[in-house]
Amino acid sequence: MKRALRLLAFALAAGAAIPATAFAQNQETAVLAGIVKDVDGKPLPGVFVDLSGMKRHAVTDDAGRFRVEKLTTDSLIMIVRRVGLVPLTFDVKLVPGRNDVTITMEQVPQVLDAVRNAVEQSGLFGVVGDTAYDIVPGATVSTVVHKATATTNEKGQFFFDPVQPGADMVDVRKLGYRPRVVSFTMPVKGGQRVAIWLVPLPSILDERAMRRLSAPSNALVQELFDFGQRRRWASSARSMFATREQLAQYASGMRADDALRYLPRFGTVRPFEIDCVIVDGTMASGFFDQYYTNEMETLEITAVSQLSHTEQGKCTPNGTPIGVRGRQHWAALIMLRH
Repeated sequence: MKRALRLLAFALAAGAAIPATAFAQNQETAVLAGIVKDVDGKPLPGVFVDLSGMKRHAVTDDAGRFRVEKLTTDSLIMIVRRVGLVPLTFDVKLVPGRNDVTITMEQVPQVLDAVRNAVEQSGLFGVVGDTAYDIVPGATVSTVVHKATATTNEKGQFFFDPVQPGADMVDVRKLGYRPRVVSFTMPVKGGQRVAIWLVPLPSILDERAMRRLSAPSNALVQELFDFGQRRRWASSARSMFATREQLAQYASGMRADDALRYLPRFGTVRPFEIDCVIVDGTMASGFFDQYYTNEMETLEITAVSQLSHTEQGKCTPNGTPIGVRGRQHWAALIMLRH
């Protein structure tokens, strides 16, 4: 008996998968196998494939192939990533037997990184453009922690004042472009200027797909809301946060577990105390040391008790090394650079 596994594919848009046929057998378990390629069809080795909520993951071999066995026949979220490539997150419905997918990934555009500069005048000044350096008027820009919203003018500019000192993020959206979340640090005196670049979506997409891909995932929207709540109310001793600026300044190119020793205030966290990793609002199966600072927009380490009840239930404690007493229970929340 055959059943088809169908995933909507927009490789250059949000990077969904192009599936083959899944053959159902008389068994309860499923196998997920696939190949990851670039836009020219060449295989991509060293790509991490995380299966959210299952504590399972795989890494593609030299031929770009991966395989995960003994999975339950259920819906799951795949997080596919490699440094230098646009990370992908999408839903998969598994059927009994073998499920085959082909995934296409693209390079992160070199101009994508936001540009930040401190200025003497108070407030957050910004301009939104696209990867062709054209201005983007009419984009919605919202601060995550303090819940202020503005729309870019005919010159692509936006402005917030006053803005509380400290770390925050802006959520930038416009129909026809990939959504973007950019972190910044507001100084105690003066202000911050930021230039944000959006990636246009392919014009061949229909209206429904264009609207869906112009908005962040539901999981990411919820995570941004939860982040704002934690930053407003959580004790600084129970929640530590690093922006893209701080990651680049103190821990550029480092593996995540090594970066803890160099980021301000993160040094009290021991890597084995991190019980779970949440990536773009989705519980990831990979371990914390599989991530690198160069692929992060933000890194937050927070006490498991600060998570939502649902996330706490999914955050399984790791083992404690022999001879270690009084360990803490932390969660690592990573926002990837898109």
